Amino acid sequence: TFRIHSQSIVDTLIEPEIRLSQHLPLLERLLDVVRCLVETHCRPGVEYHLFVLLLSLISYAGDKSNIQDRAETVLGGLATSSSSDSGLDDLFVSHSRRLLDDLKERHSIWIASSPERHLFDVLLTRARGDAARLIVAESLDVLESGLRVDGGDPETKLRCETNFGEKGKTEA
Repeated sequence: TFRIHSQSIVDTLIEPEIRLSQHLPLLERLLDVVRCLVETHCRPGVEYHLFVLLLSLISYAGDKSNIQDRAETVLGGLATSSSSDSGLDDLFVSHSRRLLDDLKERHSIWIASSPERHLFDVLLTRARGDAARLIVAESLDVLESGLRVDGGDPETKLRCETNFGEKGKTEA
């Protein structure tokens, strides 16, 4: 039954009021449900949303509890259970472009505390190999707008500079 209803469950979980919560008990339950969905090899159509949910948990949980580490483990499980054989890198390659497109829609109004900005940071810093190259190539306009001196939030500018520098070092 859980597998059959995975699409409706994920549709509820992806709602901003749930996905963007800062309430620790809710984040822990959200991670538990996502873990169950991954372990039951849910319907293929929900993989992208599970990917976004897990990256969101990694980005918003910060140092709260052990949610970040647990979400990383579940993300590895999602990569293993997905249709690809190359694991996490393929998972990032498969879903990064769509996530970047979703994030780009509002990047010009991000501030330091924007949940989307934190999600972008996680996407940019966790990807490796082909996924990292794809993300950097597809997100140059986001990085460029964050680096502009005349606009935007100064902390966002600094974070974009830091992420761009870190990604350049790891890919060199």
